[in-house]
Amino acid sequence: MKENKTPRISDETLVPLITWAARFVDDYSDDIIASFNQYRMLIKFEYRHRLREVSTLDDAQPIRARIESALAELRRAGLGLPGHSGVQDPSINWTHLGRLATANPGWIKRNHFDLIETSGLSVDDNAYLTVTCTGLLDGSLWRDRPIPWDAAPDFAKRLQTACFLLIAYLSGMRAGEALSLERDCLHFDETLQLWQVTGTRWKGAVDTQGAKAAAGEQRSQPWVVHPLAARALQVLHALDNQQFLFPAQMRPQALRGVKPADNLRPGTAKTASRVGADIREFIGWVNEYAESLSRTDLIPEDIDGWVNARRLRRTLAWHIVRRPRGLVAAAIQYGHVATYVTQGYAGSYDSGFANELALERWLERYDDLSELDMYIARGGRLSGPAAEELAHRTHSAMAKYAGRVIPTRRQADALLRADPLLQVYPAEGLHCVFNAEKALCTREDDGPKLADCRSSCSNIARTDADIERVVELAEALSQDRNAPAIRHKRALAIIAQLDDVVAAHQNDPKAGMQRG
Repeated sequence: MKENKTPRISDETLVPLITWAARFVDDYSDDIIASFNQYRMLIKFEYRHRLREVSTLDDAQPIRARIESALAELRRAGLGLPGHSGVQDPSINWTHLGRLATANPGWIKRNHFDLIETSGLSVDDNAYLTVTCTGLLDGSLWRDRPIPWDAAPDFAKRLQTACFLLIAYLSGMRAGEALSLERDCLHFDETLQLWQVTGTRWKGAVDTQGAKAAAGEQRSQPWVVHPLAARALQVLHALDNQQFLFPAQMRPQALRGVKPADNLRPGTAKTASRVGADIREFIGWVNEYAESLSRTDLIPEDIDGWVNARRLRRTLAWHIVRRPRGLVAAAIQYGHVATYVTQGYAGSYDSGFANELALERWLERYDDLSELDMYIARGGRLSGPAAEELAHRTHSAMAKYAGRVIPTRRQADALLRADPLLQVYPAEGLHCVFNAEKALCTREDDGPKLADCRSSCSNIARTDADIERVVELAEALSQDRNAPAIRHKRALAIIAQLDDVVAAHQNDPKAGMQRG
């Protein structure tokens, strides 16, 4: 049996990874955006980043007034004088003090040292920005000091990475599709009450001559995204002002004084390999930060290696199919996410995500039948009107598909729809061995409506595990002793019916049938 070659991300890694990404977007983004904005504003006054027509820093306002204003700002932020990191003896970082005062640092030191000397401020262990961090982690500030000047671009990149994780995972976009998103791509449809994203697609995109379009083409159908993914897109819009929401370079490039590197592509989007490295850096920083606080919610290394963009898409498909009632970190239901991604983007075959889901459903169906085959081979009991048919389908399906390669996701989807041997559906306390002619829930051939399952249906079969679930359901009903009389009477009738199901399974001489 062929598996999807892209391994999914284990829950042990995925849950804390998405949790921390959501924290960055929901709780820390305001602090990081404000700090990065201050960083970009201050760097404009440095020589290499200053426009040529701005020749001096000393014309707009008296230098002494600017220094006094900078010192007052440091006091407001609870800071001392900017210092140097990683040194034993604290000393003033005159360069950063010059940034804050928009004045030449040498001029401050030579001509206005008295203001510094009488300020009453000690020297800090780093050169901090003056944005006070207000984001919380479990009720406490996530940082007790502002973000250092040199670290602002790094935190901006981590926030960008967190946004990518949420957008890629909660939308099912391909890596290239997510990384090429541009400004103003997010829209809210008031009629449908859905967040929609416009963008570019490359798979199947051709030019007027029928050749592959290197620049892709505008999607005719927007993606429909979960609100948390929409929130991540809003954060990216606020984080930077470049055309691409995932620019290749976050740190502002020098305007003069240095020769630009030949290999830089200004304005282009980040690559998938680069974002993979960013994810590794994000995980490393989170783990170091969590360890410094003696926290237990570190992001462990995944059993199949590094997390990358393609694995996010594969993992979403796996969870939608295998765990529809599971929870994504931050209490988002997979079923809820599935509704969003299949209403628009994932519902069209050019997206490829419907095919991802089809292959996941095929793999799930094969796994279920394989487990049933081993269960029956060990003498496992089957009961119910469709017991013999379940044994037949299981044995025949394994004989037909064991070792068979499923080359395409579309072929998997076609097999699931067309082959009766594969029409076996685990449900609540039963297996539906679907036959549309006998089904009481539907007369359509597109599968059962398991939420409308009828106890008298001829398509029902049960295993020992199903019977264990039936017993649990009966016990849960029996504990509701304070229910109104009508509901209590109804519960007793259902319990009696469930007891009959258990007894029939245990006493049916055919229940221990072997495959044949």
